[in-house]
Amino acid sequence: MAAQTTPQGKRVKPIRLGIDIGGTFTDLFAYNESTGEIFIAKSLSTPPDFVEGVMNAIKKVNIDLSLVHDFIAHGSTIADNAIIERKIPRIALLTTEGFRDLIFLGRLHRERLYDLQWDRPSQFRPIIRRRDIYEVRERIGSSGEVIIPLDKEYVERIAREIIGKYDAYAICYINSYVNEIHEKETKQILLKVAKEKGYDRVYVTASHEVLKTIRELPRLSTTLMNAILMPIMASYLQNLKNRLALEGFNGDILLFQSNGGVVSAEAAMQKPVYVMTSGPVAGVIASMAFAKLYGLEKVLSFDMGGTTAKASTIVDGSPFITTEFQFEWDLPIAVPIVEMSEVGTGGGSIAWVDVGGMLKVGPISAGSIPGPACYGRGGVEPTIVDAQVVLHRLNPEAVLGGEVKIRKENAIKAIREKICEKLGLEVFEAARGIIGIANTSMAEACKKVTLRKGYDTREFVMIAFGGAGPMHACEIAEELGIRKIIVPIYPGVFSSLGMCLSDLMQDELSTILRTLDEIDINELNDLISQLEGKVMSQLLKQGVKTIETISYAKMRYIGEAIGKELTILLKTAKSPIVNLQDCRERFEKLHYDMYGFNVPGEKIVLTDLIVRGVGFISKPAFREYPLHEPQDIPQEAVVGEREVYFSETNAFEKVRVYKRERLKSGNLICGPTVIEEETSTIIVPPHWQAYIDKYRNVVISKEE
Repeated sequence: MAAQTTPQGKRVKPIRLGIDIGGTFTDLFAYNESTGEIFIAKSLSTPPDFVEGVMNAIKKVNIDLSLVHDFIAHGSTIADNAIIERKIPRIALLTTEGFRDLIFLGRLHRERLYDLQWDRPSQFRPIIRRRDIYEVRERIGSSGEVIIPLDKEYVERIAREIIGKYDAYAICYINSYVNEIHEKETKQILLKVAKEKGYDRVYVTASHEVLKTIRELPRLSTTLMNAILMPIMASYLQNLKNRLALEGFNGDILLFQSNGGVVSAEAAMQKPVYVMTSGPVAGVIASMAFAKLYGLEKVLSFDMGGTTAKASTIVDGSPFITTEFQFEWDLPIAVPIVEMSEVGTGGGSIAWVDVGGMLKVGPISAGSIPGPACYGRGGVEPTIVDAQVVLHRLNPEAVLGGEVKIRKENAIKAIREKICEKLGLEVFEAARGIIGIANTSMAEACKKVTLRKGYDTREFVMIAFGGAGPMHACEIAEELGIRKIIVPIYPGVFSSLGMCLSDLMQDELSTILRTLDEIDINELNDLISQLEGKVMSQLLKQGVKTIETISYAKMRYIGEAIGKELTILLKTAKSPIVNLQDCRERFEKLHYDMYGFNVPGEKIVLTDLIVRGVGFISKPAFREYPLHEPQDIPQEAVVGEREVYFSETNAFEKVRVYKRERLKSGNLICGPTVIEEETSTIIVPPHWQAYIDKYRNVVISKEE
């Protein structure tokens, strides 16, 4: 690709690039703003050296990285994998005397209330050893008063003992969310001792820097995870920067966050816990952009990849935000996260038979190594992909553009040996059962974010993406009563597109814990202004010029369970004045939608404030294509016919197979049919029809 220059001699950098590392594949989406050209790639992820997978994806599209815009938007599962697999550095925790066992006690509740076989010790995997927790004599009261001064001499003795012995350090004192003085002093002592010992760089996380809110367990677990991830992400990002620089890229890497925005690599290394679970969120942000593009009020974002399936809702242009996310049992993350329902049902999810003789699917996945049996890479367990191959819904050339040669005989063998011989089923019956169970599981995930929140799924439009999402979308939509589905162009790399459509984002949280009647509106506005100043300062350091702030409030009725707060919009640029009566009305409407009732006259507690700063960055525009006649389907778009199983008729039917890239905008295809493309396969059942719209997205609708 030849370099371009402006009349002033400045080199043009027209390429926008997004890269998403998933559990199975590393996805790349690139867009040349000068030519309108789109580049995509899927490459197998390469744990433990994930940088190799990134570079492989870049090599596939042969992009000159010196022509890439000022930044590369990047999301990954590196942080998640480190915690899940417990491949973590040694960390030390300094905590208030008497609170050493807090992380082990947890919330003292059961994951499955009526499961008598459930045993917490076997389910809970601590992220720190008890011997690595050091108690410090200090105490801050619940109102911020100093009850017991910090024992600085003792802290210095501990510092001299532990500096150099651990890879990272965490500080979490009780009530530090209301007065952080002791945490600040402790961090200063640690850094002073580290400097005296000759350590130029040490990783120290104080809880007030990450999360300044009430509830000690979520604050502690979030702080610990941040400390764990600091050296991991620093090492990975430095390695990635070095490799990209060798290929000519000298811009910034913007890390995707779980709140739906991006952040500079330097900022991410300070608060890496904010990038956990971020990969799936990028698809929600892309769905949000589509909701705006199509003028849709209610959207169900459905993403099925190789390891999991995720569902999220976008209502009135915005996804729901939560700070009540449980990464694992009794291991909460309390930073703002786009709310999703996730199940271990991806293309690589393994089908198995339990001790009671019941067919199960997931949550364990075959991953990229060894992968599904049909990949021929050593996998022997049957997966959803293997079932799709047996039912002829997936073409052997449809995975990674034929790079991974599918072997149908391996899929048949795996299903026969692992499922059929145990249950006395034919291979076809077992494959049909695997798909049916997977669809039911994913439909339940969709119901959690719609029906269980008081929404009628029939009012939603589904946006289906991920490498496996379009294969299952119509069957799931049928169960939910959804009559319209949008499959975006290149659905298998849709999350990478979402990263290119995001803005820089910073969140600050603060606890209020007062009823609306007790709140002084002037004090509230002053606190919001302080938090706005913090997020704006952080964004200005990252080089943005246009910034907007949004404020949210977490609220509940007095007496309702802690952790069950609802998040409502408090203040925006369009409505800059906080009105507590409006807050009450918004809360009661949301409470009624969620739970079906209100309590008129009951006191409402505002527990926490969330102030979000958005630093706007330019984004690629969606290209429009000229429309053709519905039946003007190019002959070369039909690539063959094959017998495909459809659950609607419970039979194999001979259907035409189309190549999506060769279809024209305006074309209309009636089901049953199959539309294949480089990153995914779309199954269009009987009584559904697929329309290629002006953006070359496939709009699938139920026939009247």
